[in-house]
Amino acid sequence: MLFMFALGLALGLVLVGACLFVSKREHPAFAGGLVLLGLLLGLLSGIAALDSGPANIVEFQMKPFLSELSEAGSLALAGLAGALVAAGLMFSGKRFPGRLALSAAAAAITVAVVVSLGALHAYDTRADGPHPEGTNTSHTVSATRVIEGLEIPTGLAVAANGDIAIVELQSAKFRLFAPNPEGFEQRIETRLPTPEGRVGLHADFHPDYPAQPYIFVTAETEDGGERYLNVFRGHIQAESAEFTAVVTKLPMAHLEDNGDHFGSAIAFCGRDLFVTVGDTEPAVAQKLRFGTEGVRRDKAQQLDTAIGKILRYRLNGIELEPAGLADSDVPIYALGFRNPFGLACDERTGYPVVAENGPDGYDQLRLAPPGSNHGWPLSMEREMFGEALVNSRDAHLAPTGAAYRTANGGHELLMSAFFSQAIYVLPIDGAGKKGKLRLLREVEGGAFNVATDTAGCVYFTDAVSLWRLDDGRCD
Repeated sequence: MLFMFALGLALGLVLVGACLFVSKREHPAFAGGLVLLGLLLGLLSGIAALDSGPANIVEFQMKPFLSELSEAGSLALAGLAGALVAAGLMFSGKRFPGRLALSAAAAAITVAVVVSLGALHAYDTRADGPHPEGTNTSHTVSATRVIEGLEIPTGLAVAANGDIAIVELQSAKFRLFAPNPEGFEQRIETRLPTPEGRVGLHADFHPDYPAQPYIFVTAETEDGGERYLNVFRGHIQAESAEFTAVVTKLPMAHLEDNGDHFGSAIAFCGRDLFVTVGDTEPAVAQKLRFGTEGVRRDKAQQLDTAIGKILRYRLNGIELEPAGLADSDVPIYALGFRNPFGLACDERTGYPVVAENGPDGYDQLRLAPPGSNHGWPLSMEREMFGEALVNSRDAHLAPTGAAYRTANGGHELLMSAFFSQAIYVLPIDGAGKKGKLRLLREVEGGAFNVATDTAGCVYFTDAVSLWRLDDGRCD
């Protein structure tokens, strides 16, 4: 709003000064000063806006952020064009005296504004609504509530036998539900082994569950006054679960700093467990320049830290063994992530699929081959090393989860989103060609995760419940 006000004021100063010039009023130096002041204010407001925006992280590679300013920029260019026309009329002397010159200048400015806004409208690619541009929203699916009384269930996993695991964010509780003829019954409710006030995050079952009765979860822990992200292995028994830390001291964002770049999603692809770690950037540093002291996001491109990475661990029985690709003490599988808060396995390729939160929009669903670089913080679009499967651009989604299921000779990737309050599906045919993103279901209050069972039945969570889509894939 302040930026628009500054540009409007600058445009007004330019117009007034130009009109005073054209009308041959007294004090031409004053009129010229108004024009120069307007141009200077417009320039300074533009620089201030660029400097305070996300673009500062990419050393002024301005293409993405300029799309946010294009409407205001078009007005500034129109004002400049009008001022130049007015100045030209002023020097035309006898051919355009007095009021005629003033009328011609006003007409020229009006035409410049209209033409610039019309051109902008024709080429504007920004989304008009809460969903990414081009999303098919014509047909959504109803859903049935199957479990109530949850508290911000960010962790969701569905086992082959139908058991459902839930991890609650702020209570750090683990819950296990088993199917019965009436729906689901709760078998286990216990707090994860984390200090009071620390959060629970994500979960996935051992691939041989229930023959191997284990669940892997991520949660915030504390050691020596420092906080970390740990991976715990839970041994599930009849009515209890015993948790053991198996991966410790991964980097962790702090919720009270608005540093919600947790990552922390986990998913098995075969015998490999993938774990995501966010860039952990606190809110106070998110607008600082790339490379400034205290900025953490630059570490997403460094191989000596887990920040901004997908890590890989190979399963040996119930034990995890580091299985990174880089020459590093950290088992790095892929790098260059901001906040990869959702994760699933693309069973066709065996690669993880990441629901990645971008800056000021630019939320993405990405396939992560081994050794891939996903571009953060080198640019907002993050497509210099590979195109995202889904890129929201200016639409703000806040992805929270990802899932996979086979469908119609190909497969579908699903994504849950908190800010746009939706479940989406991206169809991909047998040849690997992706179709059009489709809105499956709007979720009041936001969706916190999504998962599928072996039949392709879709489950998702809102802030207090677990739901099942009524799309014919559920028994």
